[in-house]
Amino acid sequence: GASRAVLYDEFSDPDVGSYHMFCTHLTPPSYAAYSASDGNKHTSWEHEHKDQVKDLLAFVNKTVAHKPGLVVILGALDFFINLILNF
Repeated sequence: GASRAVLYDEFSDPDVGSYHMFCTHLTPPSYAAYSASDGNKHTSWEHEHKDQVKDLLAFVNKTVAHKPGLVVILGALDFFINLILNF
């Protein structure tokens, strides 16, 4: 399990209004067998990714709570889309 970060900034456009930009990169899935090393609590790539998505969405919700505007999440999220569709 790798540590991940999320970059955030808020922008305002006179035509669009406020929007909140988040950018991250989930741990890329591997075709190699999953190894729970360094005290990692996860048992598979899928399990690790689900927790990363939960953490990302919790951070987004906490960051933009009660703030108007559009939320945009950017980054390497190919696995993220699959998780959302199967959550």
